Order: sequence, then C-alpha cells, then structure tokens
Amino acid sequence: MKLAGKAIFSAVLLTLSVIIAAAGINILYKAMYPTEYEDLVVKYSSENRLEPTLVFAVIRCESGFNKDAMSHKDAHGLMQITPETLEWLVMVEGGSELPDMYDPEQNIKYGTALLRLHLDEFGNYREMLAAYHAGRGAVNSWLSDPRYSSDGKTLDNIPYGDTNDYVNKVLSVKRIYDKLFAKKYNSYNLPS
Repeated sequence: MKLAGKAIFSAVLLTLSVIIAAAGINILYKAMYPTEYEDLVVKYSSENRLEPTLVFAVIRCESGFNKDAMSHKDAHGLMQITPETLEWLVMVEGGSELPDMYDPEQNIKYGTALLRLHLDEFGNYREMLAAYHAGRGAVNSWLSDPRYSSDGKTLDNIPYGDTNDYVNKVLSVKRIYDKLFAKKYNSYNLPS
C-alpha cells in the first residue's frame, strides 16, 4: 500500500511540475514577445486592416519596443520610419506637417499606414515586408527581373541578404505572436 501511495504522489508531483514548467515557459515567452502600446497597435491595425500580431512583430524586429530608437540609416521610433518615407507618407495621406516619429502614436499610425499601402500594392506579407525594409522601388525592380520573380507578382528570392533575413525574421516572430496571443487577437484573422 505504501508503494502505491508513493507512486501516486510521484505521478501527481510530476504532473504539477510539467504544468508549472509549461506556465513558466509561457510567461517567459510573453516577456520576450511584449505587447507594449497595445491600445495604439490595435487601433491603427484595425484602421488599416492589419493583424495586430504583424504590427507587434514589426515593432519587435525594428526597435525592440524602444520608442526612442534611431538606426544608422536615420530611421526613427518604434517602427523605424525614415524622414524621406515619412515625407512621402504625409503627402500620400494628404497632410502637410511632419509628425514627431518618436511619438508612439504617430509612429504606429504612419507605420501601419505604410504597411497597408505596401500590402495593397504587393498583395502579400512577404513582398510587403520586403518593401517596408528595402523600399517599394527595389521590390518592383526585383519583381520585373526574372532572376528574382518567375511570375512578376511574387519574389522567388530576395537578392538583398539583409532584406531576406528581415522578412524571414518578422514572419517568424509573427508566428510566435500568433501562437501566444491567438485567442486575444483572433478577431483579426486577416488573410496574409
């Protein structure tokens, strides 16, 4: 009888250990994949018909959620928008004043608008993200080159290694956000 009791106790202890470990891993993953600025991300993702998990992935890869980030290419804020891109976006949006790209709301507003414009132009996340990273001119050039695109609509390969790495990284991070926050953002299941 004592042996059976010990076996049951060991089984219960093992089950509890597995549950606690799984919960700890989930907490660790959520810390590694934050949802800072959630209200702004959800607001502007919704306005631009984008998945919040995509926007969180872009922010994580671009700035690590550092609103004061500035790259060596003079890209600013959470979504790393360059002054030239901002000027173009403001013109496309019909504005005249350049917003402060270190303001999280303005950065997310214009970053999601840029993602939407690229998604409308290129039709899928891979080319959209390549355009976000390398510029729409580069992507259009690659699409017209049979070395990089066999159909003129999708890229068979991305010739810039850093852009290829960026696209793969954002898509990989998005998949993790999707798994961690599927229930929370499930009403945003938009086609990619």
